[in-house]
Amino acid sequence: MIKVANLTFQYSDEDRLIFDQASLTLESGLWLLEGENGSGKTTLLKLLASKPENRKRLGSIDEKSLIDVSAEVVLLDNQLVIPGQLSEINFVNYLLSINDVTLKQPYQPRYEKKPLYEYSTGEQKMVIFQLLSYLKPDVLLLDEYISNLDEEHIPEAIGYLESMANKGCLILCSSNELDIRGRFSNKVKIVDRKLEKNVE
Repeated sequence: MIKVANLTFQYSDEDRLIFDQASLTLESGLWLLEGENGSGKTTLLKLLASKPENRKRLGSIDEKSLIDVSAEVVLLDNQLVIPGQLSEINFVNYLLSINDVTLKQPYQPRYEKKPLYEYSTGEQKMVIFQLLSYLKPDVLLLDEYISNLDEEHIPEAIGYLESMANKGCLILCSSNELDIRGRFSNKVKIVDRKLEKNVE
């Protein structure tokens, strides 16, 4: 569950408002986060993923603003790939440590013909999707994470996300690519510093 109420945020007191009294409630499901460049998509995802005591490090947030997110949150952006020379077990421990979640089922790597550090970025991301399907976080936030995948990987990635959403995960995914955006029926849009929810 994600609940945002009266979110008023700007990077500093001298900057323009990024969000102005924005409110939103989302339950489980697969959601696309839309907005123009600079509208605050990445900022919103970082605010949702941050601990309350750390949110002011991102900027100036009004004391009346409320952000309530399920305890188990994973945020993935395009900076997250497997660090060099990690074995499968070390990768599992690495992903668990940075996301503070627990592995409830045995992890079986999808690609076993070569070490993880030899995978392409797309292959690495697919391993991460497979691992997340075992981790089952309450909330998964994806900041342009599937936008740069090879065309062959996109249906598989969407399949993982749909499967997770069907099992109760709340997934909020930002993407500016038309091919990916067309695969979502539930959308959240940032318009004029507000949050609008659209369910088809």
